[in-house]
Amino acid sequence: MLPRRTLGRTGLEVTQLGFRAQDARAQQHSNGQAVSDEQAQALLNAVVDSGINLIDTGCDSPGIERQIGQAISSRRAEYYLAARCNAEASSAQKSSGFLDRLGESLKAMNTDHLDILQLQGANPARIESDGLLQAMTQAREQGLTRFLGVSTRLAHVSAFVKMGVFDTFQLTYSALERREEESITLVSNSGAGVIVFSDVAREVPSHVVHRSSPWDIWVSAGLDRLLDAGQTRMEFLLRFALSHPDCDTLLVDPAQPRHLEEDVAAARKGPLPEDVYEEAKRRLTGIGIASRRVPLPQ
Repeated sequence: MLPRRTLGRTGLEVTQLGFRAQDARAQQHSNGQAVSDEQAQALLNAVVDSGINLIDTGCDSPGIERQIGQAISSRRAEYYLAARCNAEASSAQKSSGFLDRLGESLKAMNTDHLDILQLQGANPARIESDGLLQAMTQAREQGLTRFLGVSTRLAHVSAFVKMGVFDTFQLTYSALERREEESITLVSNSGAGVIVFSDVAREVPSHVVHRSSPWDIWVSAGLDRLLDAGQTRMEFLLRFALSHPDCDTLLVDPAQPRHLEEDVAAARKGPLPEDVYEEAKRRLTGIGIASRRVPLPQ
């Protein structure tokens, strides 16, 4: 069984490993070939079979929405469904358009509600004037979602927390991307649930422009010396993210069932030993990969 935690004030008991369903995974396999609906259905069912009970997707991803509806809508009682809506597109649609698009997403996924509706890429200074907050509140009042969340970044975390309207926050965190480490704690202390996204180092952090590969960070920090016998780098990275004491659930996006199996096996082992986690952070800080102070709202 995968360990579970309460997702902040939502009260939802979520598995500490969640799945981020993305159109990129539906459209292209890791070998460059298109992924068929059958392959997508196999992966989505494998996710639910593994015990993962939180699936995150995007309101602007019609391909994967359709595949979710086809593959696992009959198993809707087995998982919580969270969706991210792009703030820029939602602002252009205004309130009625936002709700219409949400309705289309729900229809594609063959469900009548989300568990968490998340706003992504929003400026907290504009969401009220743009009508986004009103639209999200209306969605909750109409039963289209149970809870409201936000997927955001360091610069806006404090302001969104201060608003007090979001039940969950989605933040990026891994050993190779530690800027949100302090933000995660701030969010958790506010009573909101923390959803962490990590691609398990399959991509280079965007701000590390002088490095050719994420593994350069790993090697520079000497993290290989912290691995147990038989432990892979991928397992270590996944368990590092789970080691943050305020991480409620960690989203991964495996492209293939075998990657999913590896991620589930790692999550079942739980966080790293505390001394290993602290030593890894010390080494990473030594090469400039560290948490950043949360900016105060303007």
